[in-house]
Amino acid sequence: MGASRMKQAQAMNIKLHSENSKSTKLQFQARTICLACLLTIALFFCGASAESVKAPQDADARHAESDSYIDDLALKLSEESYELREQATADLWKLGAEALPTLRRVALSDDIEASDRAEELIRYISAGLLFDSPQEAKELVMKFFESTYNGKILITHKLIEIGQWKQVMHLSRLDGDPDVQRVMAEVSWPHVQAALRNAIAGGDEQQVAEIMGLMGDTDLHMRTRAFHVIQRGQLALELKKSADTKGQVAARWRMWLHRCNGDLKAAIAEAEKAGMSRTTDLLRVLDGDASQWLKSSAAEGDAIYQWGCKLQQLKIEGKDAEAKLESENWRGIEAGQAKLSFVIRCLAVNGFREQALNLLESSNSNAAFYYYDVAEMPSRSLKVLGIEKHAKPPYTEWVGKRIGELKEGWSGRDEAAQQVMMLAGFLYGRGESQHAVDVLSPMMSLLDEQDKGWSDQVEAMLKGGMAPLGVHFIKQKIEQGGANQGQLTEIVEKMIGHMERSMRDCIWTHLIKRNGDDHGASLDQLGFLAGLLPDPDDQASKIHNGLLRELGEDEMIANNQEVLLIDTLYKLCIARNDLNAASQMMDTYLDRSSVIQLSRDDINYNLLRWEKVEPVLAAGAVRRPLDRGNLIKWYVALQKLGRHENAEEVFSRVMQLCLGDPDSLTDYGEYLYAVGYEHQAIELWTLAAMIADFDDEDLDDYVWAVELLASNSRSLYARGEWQKAWSISEVFARFIMLRSSVHTHDALKACYQTEFCHGMMMLKQGRYVEGMRRLETARQMIPGDGVLADDFFPALRNEIPTKTYNEWFDDCYDHITKVCKDYPRSHNVHNTAAWLASRAVRYLDEAHANAQIAVSMRPNQGAYLDTMAEVWFAKGDREQALLWSEKAIAGTISNAAGSPRSLRMVYANYQQLSKQYQHFKNDPLPTRAR
Repeated sequence: MGASRMKQAQAMNIKLHSENSKSTKLQFQARTICLACLLTIALFFCGASAESVKAPQDADARHAESDSYIDDLALKLSEESYELREQATADLWKLGAEALPTLRRVALSDDIEASDRAEELIRYISAGLLFDSPQEAKELVMKFFESTYNGKILITHKLIEIGQWKQVMHLSRLDGDPDVQRVMAEVSWPHVQAALRNAIAGGDEQQVAEIMGLMGDTDLHMRTRAFHVIQRGQLALELKKSADTKGQVAARWRMWLHRCNGDLKAAIAEAEKAGMSRTTDLLRVLDGDASQWLKSSAAEGDAIYQWGCKLQQLKIEGKDAEAKLESENWRGIEAGQAKLSFVIRCLAVNGFREQALNLLESSNSNAAFYYYDVAEMPSRSLKVLGIEKHAKPPYTEWVGKRIGELKEGWSGRDEAAQQVMMLAGFLYGRGESQHAVDVLSPMMSLLDEQDKGWSDQVEAMLKGGMAPLGVHFIKQKIEQGGANQGQLTEIVEKMIGHMERSMRDCIWTHLIKRNGDDHGASLDQLGFLAGLLPDPDDQASKIHNGLLRELGEDEMIANNQEVLLIDTLYKLCIARNDLNAASQMMDTYLDRSSVIQLSRDDINYNLLRWEKVEPVLAAGAVRRPLDRGNLIKWYVALQKLGRHENAEEVFSRVMQLCLGDPDSLTDYGEYLYAVGYEHQAIELWTLAAMIADFDDEDLDDYVWAVELLASNSRSLYARGEWQKAWSISEVFARFIMLRSSVHTHDALKACYQTEFCHGMMMLKQGRYVEGMRRLETARQMIPGDGVLADDFFPALRNEIPTKTYNEWFDDCYDHITKVCKDYPRSHNVHNTAAWLASRAVRYLDEAHANAQIAVSMRPNQGAYLDTMAEVWFAKGDREQALLWSEKAIAGTISNAAGSPRSLRMVYANYQQLSKQYQHFKNDPLPTRAR
């Protein structure tokens, strides 16, 4: 090799021409032929899908033209001009396997220059080495096919480290081990999808085609290619091309095409042809038939899980007597204390409510207390704590025993303190604030005296929904013994710990300046500003506006301190859920506050201010073309503004960038569901479940999509798709059994949903007796729960005999009204009673009275105001319903007044109440036939 040629080869970091003489050729031939065969076989099997993005051409003409082009290049390997030989070598290498037959003929020729070049090209192409790979990659690739499984995975990681993800994709297609292919695809995927999205966003069709062409036949790659085909509108063409192709790979390719197109029945048929039973069973769930998957998955997991699955199957089959006997068999399983919660979930999910609750009481009394509290069964809550039936608040005797345990340093000291807090929270939630203070006072005094745990309990009150009680005890401590500056700083931190220290110091400094040594007044004002205290006179707004006025009047305040106070007051608006005040600050101080600037667009979008947010989202799409979250929000804004054609263009873009990622589809669905596009959300979640990774042991993407479908299934109910809803809810119940974080109340709700959907399906099928039995079972799972008002009674009104309907309703209604009488200041219970009656269109005068009580106690509670709107709607007064609905929407973004929520929850409530307004505006008024 000449010096100039050597320099050029070194510059390319790859040797283009072998130095071996003709006599050494035979030692390579066996190896290269083997590798070439491997390459040819691999490309044959992936050919149908690898070519999926190319335009159709006449096959014979294309092959003839290609053969002629390759022959011309091969002749140039022996050209006198070095440059022509080099260019021909490079062009043949780029052609890859397509050039191998010609190169093998040239390698056996007498032309040493041409045969040497051909032989080296055969070796590199057969080994899977891409043309532009550097020397380091070359050495790794040449070792790849000689390595073990672990060696191949190690080489894969090394290639990724040096940026050779295309090389990894190419090698993956050539390897014959599906496990190796799968791992290589997963390792390279982050780099592949980033490059692919960049190419799609930039309109680089050549790069897109190249990457798609490098993909093999792993499920990940097939899904990506198939999704791309669907988004390009090429489904019919692809199905035609692969229609006559036999074998499992071809069936899998067609299956992925149908899965990505959302065609369940066609996907199921192709999955069956490919022998993919697990895939078939999971797809059938979405089509309304969960039976096969429930049966096949019942043998997985431990003995308790298998027992729970058996219970579920007996429940589905209606074999109540056998299920009852089986429900006792958990005792024969070596569960141990740690597994009892699993047993309880299995019992609850499958309708054995009393057995589950009895076991819950005996194994975890604190969890049982919380269940009965949430389920509005206060007498059983108190019984679980050991409070006598006829005892009266503040339960002095019971509290005294707990305090005695604290004084003695009993080993259960922490549990004694926890139970005192539980009882206080119980009373506080039922409007008995003074009794809650009386319960806590002995413990707080003792802890203060012992200088142990007082601060922790105050923090628990501030963060656990009893903030006014926390502020009460803070002020009490200050009044009794004063507090030094360090203690005051710690107290302020506990009250507004979510804010930066500079902001905490800022607001406290300004409040001290206002109130001097009256620290109690300063704490009260901080509590109002942070939404921690009830605020019937709107003190928060007065303090807020006063501080802003002082900001403009005090010339001694430095500019940076002005900005800090603006930022602090803005953050306090957010903390107390007063987004109305935050919006006013946004209009006034946007140019002066980076904090406001950063949150402006988020607030405008979540408060549905489409005119304001659309230009921002449009500009963001230009600056950040790969930001799919921005794009889906832009799509929503365009749709809301009536610019449907533009919206569809944006949606097409965001779907192309999705690349068939199930997680992205579930996110898109959540955006759409929040703003009222519920049907479209259901379609996206169904698609996400269809194209999830079914080889994933935990089925994470599938589980999440199914959970979203089960939890937001009203769209399925509205379309009468009860069988699909039932199938999905049964599978969701199976997932619930395995989830350790699920509370008993949620497990019983899951059982309610399966029985409700099953019963409604049977009614629609004319199986009246069994349908009614299922519906009665559903109702008994969650007596008095507001969920019955959401779907159960509205669905059954005028569908079942009036007598039965009234009996069922009265039983549930009596449950909740008894709690109203026992706890007349419990605003939430009064609201539940009004909601239940209004949705069932019964006892509407009582419903109105209960709604008035709830609203009078919590005038800014959006949910309570919405209940009042529902009452008026049930009464047939649309005008009043809309008026109260507007109050609900405004109330949910005003002062929290003692019950602050997370910003995410505020947004969710606002959006739900906005959808409710559309319900009152557009839906027919309910008839009052009953």
